[in-house]
Amino acid sequence: MRARSFDIQNGVADTEMKEAQKLLERVKNELTKHWDENTKLSVLIRDHLTKFVSKLMDLRDALNEAVNNTRTANDLSNINEIGLEKQKQKVKDLQNEYQKVQDSLKMAEDALLQVSDLLQMIDNLKDEFEKLAANLDGARGRLLEKVSTFSPAISKIPLVEQAEEHAKLLDQLAQNLSSIIRDTNQNGFIQRAINASNAYASIIEAVKNAEKAANEAGVAADSALKNATSANLRSISERMKNKSIELEESASQARRNLNNNLKPVLNKTKENLKEAKKKHGQLLQDLRNAQSKLSIERGNISETIQKAKDTASKANTTATRLQDRLNDMRKNLEKWNGTYGDISSEDLNSALEEAKKSAGTLATTIPVLLDKLTSLENKKNQSMNLSENILRVRQLISQARNAASKVKVSMKFNGHSGVQVRLPTRPQDLSAYTALKLYIRAPEVSRENQQAASGYFILYLGNKDASGDYIGIIMKEQKLKWVYKLGEEEPATLDIDAEIGTEFATIRVERILQYGQMSVTVQKSDRQLETKGTVIAKGQLGLLNVDPQKMIFYVGGYPSEFSPPGELDLPGYEGCIETDTLNEEVISLYNFEKVFDVDNDRDRPCARPKSSGDPWSSDASYFDGSGYAEIGLTANFAVTNRFEQEVRIVSYNGIIFFIENEGKFVCLAVKDGKLVLYYDTGNGLQIVSNITSTASPTSQEIGGAVTKLIQVILQYQSNKFKIYIRMDRKAVYSVNIDGDGPKADKYYLGGIRTDKFPNSLKEIFPTGGSIRGCMRVIKALDKYIDLKRENTTGVSYGCSSELLISRFVRFTGDGYIKLEPESLPGLQDNFHFGFGFRSAQNNGLMFQYKGDGTCDVSLKNGKISMKFQDEEIESSNTFSDDISHYATFYSNNGLVTFYVDDKLEKQTRVRSGAAQLSTPVDKGQVYLGGLPDASQDTSLVGCVSNVFLRRTGTSVPQVVMDLQQNVGNVNVSMSCPSEQQPQQMRALQKKSRRKMKSAPKLTIKGRRHHVEKSCRLPQYPKVVPGAFHFGQSPKSRFEYDSLPATFQNQFHFSMEVRLESPSGLLLYVSNDQESSFLALYVFNGYLVFLVHIQGEKLRTKSKEKYSDGRWHTVFFSRVNNKIQLLIDGLKIQSSTLPQVGYLKVQTPMYVGGVPAEKANKNIPSAALNSFKGCMKNLQLDGKLVEPPSRTYKVEPCFVGALEEGIFFSAEGGYHTLDNTVTIEQDFELLLEVRPRSQTGILFHAGAKKEQYLILYMDNGKVIVKVNRGAGEYAVAVTPNESMCNGLWHKIAVIKRHNVIQLDVDTERNHTVGPSQTYPIVSKEMVYVGGVPDKLDIVPWSSPQTYVGCIRKVVINQMPVNFSSMGSSHGTVRLNGCPVM
Repeated sequence: MRARSFDIQNGVADTEMKEAQKLLERVKNELTKHWDENTKLSVLIRDHLTKFVSKLMDLRDALNEAVNNTRTANDLSNINEIGLEKQKQKVKDLQNEYQKVQDSLKMAEDALLQVSDLLQMIDNLKDEFEKLAANLDGARGRLLEKVSTFSPAISKIPLVEQAEEHAKLLDQLAQNLSSIIRDTNQNGFIQRAINASNAYASIIEAVKNAEKAANEAGVAADSALKNATSANLRSISERMKNKSIELEESASQARRNLNNNLKPVLNKTKENLKEAKKKHGQLLQDLRNAQSKLSIERGNISETIQKAKDTASKANTTATRLQDRLNDMRKNLEKWNGTYGDISSEDLNSALEEAKKSAGTLATTIPVLLDKLTSLENKKNQSMNLSENILRVRQLISQARNAASKVKVSMKFNGHSGVQVRLPTRPQDLSAYTALKLYIRAPEVSRENQQAASGYFILYLGNKDASGDYIGIIMKEQKLKWVYKLGEEEPATLDIDAEIGTEFATIRVERILQYGQMSVTVQKSDRQLETKGTVIAKGQLGLLNVDPQKMIFYVGGYPSEFSPPGELDLPGYEGCIETDTLNEEVISLYNFEKVFDVDNDRDRPCARPKSSGDPWSSDASYFDGSGYAEIGLTANFAVTNRFEQEVRIVSYNGIIFFIENEGKFVCLAVKDGKLVLYYDTGNGLQIVSNITSTASPTSQEIGGAVTKLIQVILQYQSNKFKIYIRMDRKAVYSVNIDGDGPKADKYYLGGIRTDKFPNSLKEIFPTGGSIRGCMRVIKALDKYIDLKRENTTGVSYGCSSELLISRFVRFTGDGYIKLEPESLPGLQDNFHFGFGFRSAQNNGLMFQYKGDGTCDVSLKNGKISMKFQDEEIESSNTFSDDISHYATFYSNNGLVTFYVDDKLEKQTRVRSGAAQLSTPVDKGQVYLGGLPDASQDTSLVGCVSNVFLRRTGTSVPQVVMDLQQNVGNVNVSMSCPSEQQPQQMRALQKKSRRKMKSAPKLTIKGRRHHVEKSCRLPQYPKVVPGAFHFGQSPKSRFEYDSLPATFQNQFHFSMEVRLESPSGLLLYVSNDQESSFLALYVFNGYLVFLVHIQGEKLRTKSKEKYSDGRWHTVFFSRVNNKIQLLIDGLKIQSSTLPQVGYLKVQTPMYVGGVPAEKANKNIPSAALNSFKGCMKNLQLDGKLVEPPSRTYKVEPCFVGALEEGIFFSAEGGYHTLDNTVTIEQDFELLLEVRPRSQTGILFHAGAKKEQYLILYMDNGKVIVKVNRGAGEYAVAVTPNESMCNGLWHKIAVIKRHNVIQLDVDTERNHTVGPSQTYPIVSKEMVYVGGVPDKLDIVPWSSPQTYVGCIRKVVINQMPVNFSSMGSSHGTVRLNGCPVM
């Protein structure tokens, strides 16, 4: 192989290699070329990518900006849409107003034309009337001439006599002629003779008429001559004068009528003119007749002349009067034309627009006030019962004051003017906490007074005599100073260094106990600057102690007789002030009690611009929990209909949205802090609580004043109705219903009008369902709603944060609320807390704190008990009186002090173990009203308010706790009803009534567990097993017919007793003659054992009193000649007989009491009656006695102490009062009840179906029905609290004539029945707690017995003593009410 030559192959290989190298070079060149190109291209692409990325970033920024712009545009669009709707509404209103003005102008033009035509017509009538008057005057002259012509008629008597003689002759000739005719009786001649005879008869008749006329003419002539000779011209002139006066009065009356109503008078005048014309025609006709028959008829010429004179005079007077009035009318028309004739429509529209702008701020108030005034004016003219008028006036006054409080307008003061503002509804609430917000502008001081003014008075809140505690604000050098005084310490003052300018500044002051803070917000160019300050009053007294009856609130100035205290004694303010809120209540300077030298025409109020910050403050509406908004719907319902609104809800229960038509309704409400849907489409009330599958478990929660958007969507399809509820644009409820839903022309927000409230919802919302909170951006059927244009009650405009806090919480015995306050000191490091409370319960936890230790505050037996670490401190007074109190507690270095109502209750130093070193707490725990695992025995029934805990740190403000900011709650309500008594219907009370106290509420546990639905107390009270109660009757007792054979020699008795009275008999047995007996009784609280054997009397008595209401064990025995009395196993009393004898007695043995006439000679009279109390475990010789042979008025013994009152048990019973009430007369009934059932008769008077009065409960509703013979009428009240909640409830029934008023606690209602007068009245039988079975005048088919307690019954201001008045039937306990 080495020898072989590879040159050829080598050459080929070299050639191949060269080719390969060439190819490689070419490839390298190509690759390099492409690489360079690609490199250049990549650089270019990279540049392009960089530019593209830059553009993408620009695009992203542009998109973000577009999104923001879109969002802003949407917001602006919403605002513009709202503004457009408002502008459209304004344009529509202006067009309506313009059309009204055009119509008015058209009517005015038509009226002017009618008046012009009327004037022309009256002018023509006047001319015609003048002509007629002239003709009448001419006729009068001719008539006088005729009279004068006929006056000398007496001279024609001979002629008349000759005519009579000639007539007689003619008559005789006629008779002769008739005789000749009868004799001759020829045909033609006879006919002609008959005709001649008829002619002669006519002649004779004419002669007779002439004779008659001549006689009348003679009489008339004689009369005329006599009148002419003996006329009394003076009397005639006086009559004419009187007639003219009467005519003048008639003219004046006509003038007044003309002024009052032009057209009717003119029409009447026209008719009078026609009548006068007619009379004129008749007169002319009479004259013509007189002229034509003058030779025949000439009767009573003087009367005709006088009538003509009167008619002419009246015509002249009427014409003159009409001419004068027409001249006046013409002058007035010329004046109106000169004054208003040149007004153009543009000027009129401008004037209307200016008037509209000027009244804009009062647009919501003035219509309400005018409506109320109009209603009051209408009521004034009606013949109504006085009591009903008083009630109606009270309602109108309350509504007018409520409307006045909503007036958001400032008031300008001039240095001498001032306002006494009406106090809020709860002035006592200002004691512990005061929060006030107002707006103020810099004073407008004249140059000459600028140097003299050292300061200005702004407001004062305190006693009317300027003594004691007060709050005030003044201004010095345009800077505000707040002053408040508590107790005997010097006033606390706070100056705010913020200069008030010409723009309104917002002032907020807030005080909780001694701690105060104030802020002033001023407008500087386009931003707001807020300056704050804090102050602490000296001492430990933190309440503003001012009697609400003597409290006054002056703003801007004060009357001359008032002298402000201390630094407040400054001149009145000169400028504008506007009040906003006081303790979450909207107030206005126009809701005043008095004003001093205020003249809004002279001192024009200043316009305050809308706030440009929080939209809730400017655009929202505040619902104060007492009313509703009724919104009219102008558009028709479509397939899909949307209602939406933004809300901030404070209430835990109430109605948000309600729409109803023909019994069908949809209601969206908040119940226990959650959104709930109710509806009724004809199949009864349906409650929707199951949320949609996509909704979260917390999607129903609403409250805490958190902003929520709520949408209600109603879809109407063919025979299908769908409801969608969305919150914050997330579905919460979705319901499909077969049938149709409500289509109404209006719907309600925040509550419901009373007459529209369905009965099915009244049971769920017994207080009316009104909510407390705010709403804005309200839309209905795709149109924005302005509540200022709708019918509202209890709604004001503007919703500041001050209105949305909750300081009150109410507990019902099975709930609690948990708070977690931050930055608290240790329990021994100046720990300070306080809270207000109100309860009628004797026991219950009010406050518990857990931090570096524990502190509990509870009610125990009515007293305040504070458990501090391991120490327990108790107050000396009781406070379970259902009256508001405030408790404050201090703890520092082992010294614990607490006050109630600023009165020191206890101060003590705890042991060193309890006063251990404490450390600050970042977050503590506070429970109010109960604990999560607590029983009802320890839970509170009542209210807690104004909770305060002092915080640490300079940056943490000392404020009242907002109870909405809780971290957990169960069965609570963020409101507390006012403590007020039912007011009488009369304006003046004859005498004051004693304050009624509510009984404590205890937990119900007993052997019977039948509890009526929604009743906290069982129908059968808890009883002591084996115990019996005596004393219901003076002779209540057990009787036993058997005794052991050894009883004569020895016996051993034992029993347990609970004595409630100082004297009474417990046991007695004797022989028939009562010469030998055994007795145990209590006398003045001492137990006495008395034995009488064979003439020997043996007596022993306890050394202490035992009538203390507690259980005691009593042993008493006799063995041979010795007797013993042993009480509670410790104290033995004994006595010995000189000799042994037999105790000869016979049955029955009496326990608890004796029959009448028994034991009179052996027992003191005070102890003869049955003892009042309970007995159990009665034993004889170590064995329980057998059941009694007979029982008289003995009842079970109830657990716990008994309270005053009468108890009606579930077995049935009633109490009668004979001839007590007269139904026809005025009647007044007061009583307190604590029911154990929801239904039953409380009071019934009358025994006839057409004449009765009945007070009863029906499923928790209290109803009064009255029938006085004219038909039944009734009034009902559904109380705020359940009648069956275990508490005492006050009921007042007042009847005045046909008006019946019913008060239940703080709720009231009344009705008016048919009027009827009764000439005879009679007194009726009264039944309390029930009625006999035979009495069928009851609301049910079978009488329902009341179960529970009744006390403090007062009929017509006379207290009823059931023990001495009337009689009881059935199971009725007169001497005490069980509390368990």
